[in-house]
Amino acid sequence: MNSKTNEDMVNTTGMRRAMAARLQQLGVKFELEVFDSGHLRTILSMTG
Repeated sequence: MNSKTNEDMVNTTGMRRAMAARLQQLGVKFELEVFDSGHLRTILSMTG
């Protein structure tokens, strides 16, 4: 949450895919945090 505007930030699947693709283009090695099985399911769906 952005504390200055008090608005939620939403990352759609398409946005996450675009960000991941750009990071890969730049050669960035990134990590993903998984806090529940829903996060894991999303990550696995993006890697296939």
